[in-house]
Amino acid sequence: MPEIFVHKSGVMRHIIAAISKGYIYHTTGRVPFEKAERLFTKFEEKYSVNPDRVEAQKRKRHGEANARLFLYPGSDSLTYDFWFLLTEGEHPALSEEKLRRADHKRSRILFQDQYEAICLPAASSVPRWTWRLTQKQYRGYEEWIENTIRHAKDDSEAKAVIRSLQSLPGFRGIRQQVFALRKHFIREWGRIKGEEACPITDRMQGYLRYQSYKTVPIELVNARMAEGLKPISDAWRKTERKPKTKILAEEKEDDMSVSIAPPVKSENVTMKKVVFTSKSFAKLESYRAAFEEKHSTTITNEELIPLLVEFAFDKDPEFKKHLRQQGKG
Repeated sequence: MPEIFVHKSGVMRHIIAAISKGYIYHTTGRVPFEKAERLFTKFEEKYSVNPDRVEAQKRKRHGEANARLFLYPGSDSLTYDFWFLLTEGEHPALSEEKLRRADHKRSRILFQDQYEAICLPAASSVPRWTWRLTQKQYRGYEEWIENTIRHAKDDSEAKAVIRSLQSLPGFRGIRQQVFALRKHFIREWGRIKGEEACPITDRMQGYLRYQSYKTVPIELVNARMAEGLKPISDAWRKTERKPKTKILAEEKEDDMSVSIAPPVKSENVTMKKVVFTSKSFAKLESYRAAFEEKHSTTITNEELIPLLVEFAFDKDPEFKKHLRQQGKG
């Protein structure tokens, strides 16, 4: 049975990652929560959705497509939105489903009609997939800002707009839009309010960090929906502190900075922090399959970087040339 992400940024991150890996065909829809499990079973039996890494590689070698299925509670708390994604290759879904391409302007993947998946240029890098507000949603924020500044009796409504902007998911495309909306807010405030102090703060929207996202069984979510409760419990969203390796990673335009604690020791080097360029990070990712095959296991994203760094050093001494290390011991 499917697992449901407790944060919408979790399912959004995995959808965008799938598109980046070639899952370019898609169909989307909405299903009542009572039928969600049956829908998943149908797609699993008919299209072999969500194969493990070994099976996916096998299918790719044989010229067959791989399929992914994502589910997330709808905004009405009574339905699930679903996204069925497919790679290039032979697959029964090509003839049985009405599929569209995510890289076409008129058929972009949408998330709850608020965000769209789009490939945007990145500084000193090839274009990359990200999320951004739809044009309608972006214009709605502009109108909200303008109407609030014109008609609000005090700063409370203006501050509510600012909090809403800061709470948007921190994907690169959305961050760029939030920056533009902040400038629009300041410009409109100055035009309408003159020299009156602007309530907008210096606090900027945060980056969406690389991490493993918590999931819960769909049965638990369905039970809450059946009782008329909001699908995702606040208790599920609370982070449990565990004594494990911690990774703090921040995506930037052309590289990713990763802090590792406790440090990873390999070849007499204690690695406390590594900065990956896009080239070196792509190479690091290529070791995941080899590592899992060697150890007959799967690893989470939190475990991925320190384990693969150590494995990469053992497997490929030249890999050190692709890393800029900070902290030696």
